[in-house]
Amino acid sequence: MSAAAPRIERFPLMGQLHRWLAQRPRVADAILAITVTLLVSWLIQAENGGFRAPDAAAYLCALLLGGVLLFRRRYPMTVLLLSVAALGGYTAMGYPSIGVGLPLAAALFSAAERDRHPWPISLAAALVFTLFFSVLAASFVHEADTNVFSMFVHSWAADIALMAAVIALGDSIRARRDLAQRSARLVEATAEHERSLAQRVAAEERTAIARELHDTLGHQNTVISMHAEVATAALPGEPKIAQSSLAVITSTSRGMMKQLRDTVHTLREHEIRQPSLDIKTLEKTVLAGSPLELDTDIRTGADLDHDVEATAYRIVQEALTNVAKHSHATRAFVQIRDEDNQVSIVVHDEGPLRHRPGTDSSRVGILGMKERAAALGGWLTAERQGDGFEVRAALPTHRSPQHRPTGERA
Repeated sequence: MSAAAPRIERFPLMGQLHRWLAQRPRVADAILAITVTLLVSWLIQAENGGFRAPDAAAYLCALLLGGVLLFRRRYPMTVLLLSVAALGGYTAMGYPSIGVGLPLAAALFSAAERDRHPWPISLAAALVFTLFFSVLAASFVHEADTNVFSMFVHSWAADIALMAAVIALGDSIRARRDLAQRSARLVEATAEHERSLAQRVAAEERTAIARELHDTLGHQNTVISMHAEVATAALPGEPKIAQSSLAVITSTSRGMMKQLRDTVHTLREHEIRQPSLDIKTLEKTVLAGSPLELDTDIRTGADLDHDVEATAYRIVQEALTNVAKHSHATRAFVQIRDEDNQVSIVVHDEGPLRHRPGTDSSRVGILGMKERAAALGGWLTAERQGDGFEVRAALPTHRSPQHRPTGERA
């Protein structure tokens, strides 16, 4: 087995015991309390130094040093302070020396492991200074010739090393736990951001599909509806007009079905095909067979951004569809100009408006036009002008990165 093999595989029984104790923290604390009590009692019984023989009070201090560890998880700093106080009282009464490292190791570890607090290090440092000055005082009292520092290191080096080790171990475990918690929160926040981003992308895609369906199929449905009314009215006395309107309906229906199939096909390919700015196509689809005449003033360059060109086409298409559907006008004016790094669009008719109660499709169309313009960083207005109606829009010739749809790469 390699040296990199997990410790649990090398010592399966230890791994099982660790997991068992981790699931039962109270049992683990009870075992720790009993162990510390027994070790301190053993040190007391050894009678190493001191001027007073062990009695019940000495072993009561040992029981206190172990018993407070039952509360180390909930009150780590209180347990540490009580342990220091108990050890100080024991030492002051002159009982045999039990050191400071072993009696305080568990309390120091618990305080360092539970909270990021300077108290464990401060108390340990205070104990070290106290021990040093106690050795210094003893050398003066006994007039010893031995080097004080050497005496201090010889007497207390092991205790100081043990205290430093348990504080470092506790702080390391706490730091790893905090890092794991921060990592978990970061992963959760990242996942939530990705979910929100996915929902936003899905919402934008649904909006784009809704606009596309409205713009490609809505105006053709309007043409069919208008020519159906013409054919109905002309059928009794003017069969040629009715026949012409029915031909327009047939042609438009076929084009409508073709566009519907193309839309479904492009949706499966995850990319909607955008049209080019072709006014003749608009005249064939939107104004086919209608008495509306088109007066155009188009001055654009050949290097327009494809999305800008497609958006301009859709805005003009929807505006002309609204003219044909909601106005009695016989003439519409379309102006498209590419100048000063933007494409300006004007669609105007003289009216008057045709009122159709209960119809709000024009509101949906205007909202779609405004959304298309805003998506490129432009603007659009649609308002009454006298008896007629006018749509004005401005689109930047090149999109800035912040106006790209969510999820689109630069």
